Amino acid sequence: MARATRAAALALGLALLGACGGGDDTRAVEPSPTPATTLPPPTATVTPRPTATASATPTRSPAARVPAAGGIDELGRIPILMYHQIRTKLRAPSDRTPAQFRADLRRLHAEGYRPVTAADYVAGNIDLPVGTHPVVLTFDDSSAGQAQIGPDGEPEPDTALGILEAFGRAHPDFRPTATFFVLTNRIPFNDPDVLPWLAANGYEIGAHTQSHPQLPDLDDLAVQEQIGANVADIEAAVPGYRVRTFATPYGRLPRNPELAWRGSHNGVPYEFTGVFGTGGTAALSPFAPAFDPYAIPRLAAGLSAAEAVLAELRRRPELRYTSDGGPDRVSGGRRASA
Repeated sequence: MARATRAAALALGLALLGACGGGDDTRAVEPSPTPATTLPPPTATVTPRPTATASATPTRSPAARVPAAGGIDELGRIPILMYHQIRTKLRAPSDRTPAQFRADLRRLHAEGYRPVTAADYVAGNIDLPVGTHPVVLTFDDSSAGQAQIGPDGEPEPDTALGILEAFGRAHPDFRPTATFFVLTNRIPFNDPDVLPWLAANGYEIGAHTQSHPQLPDLDDLAVQEQIGANVADIEAAVPGYRVRTFATPYGRLPRNPELAWRGSHNGVPYEFTGVFGTGGTAALSPFAPAFDPYAIPRLAAGLSAAEAVLAELRRRPELRYTSDGGPDRVSGGRRASA
């Protein structure tokens, strides 16, 4: 889909408020709740954005956009949830226990949400049953509670991956998938079984740097080394895999923002179709004219901003992206001309 002209570029680091932390001792700061009645877009900046690549461009033609009916609206908002530690003893506000994560999945399923990966969201590859709503589940920092592969070659049951797989088996209408933004020097994500299992079973592997630095503190060369080496590690672990999306550590862009979406390391270029940060609102539909794939907000799961947004989307379902069940058209309703 040829994108409409974007609004002045959106800020990826809009909420240094909520943030992705690195390691077990990190304490995530909860974002100040954004009034959920408005679900505003991220704050605008003047950062120039590159032209979207073909792989980042939704394939549905604007000419195929049709009037919506019965609550269908594919220009509505999409929650993108950010998880860090999944463990039995909570140590930080952003931690979730296995029981809480199971409860999150039950809630999302009951409210009609169905998971898509970050890359599919950016590309507009949202092929869901009519009347359902996309949600993007993301995991940062590569902790042991997110994914481990047992001796039998299957995910350990109390990891996020094992819980997702079990939930999918119990609810066949809820295809288990998520995006893992990985640090490739972290156990167990440097285990030779984990990344190949994810790639082979419909999960996305995204970049998150090698060691989770504060990118604004690094010079351009160091930024590209952190990102490019991370991408190289992933693609070496899964030959033939292409890393399409990137989540900035702590939700912060480097001083040269363009390096968050493209650059090179050791003569090997990297380029992403989507860049994810943090925020206090649900994300725009990839078909919305103001959608910026390089400034995508995420909500820290379980914290008050995420709870407020999910509650508002439940109370006002007309704000949500609701699928028309057709992969070859965009049903936009009142937002069609927005």
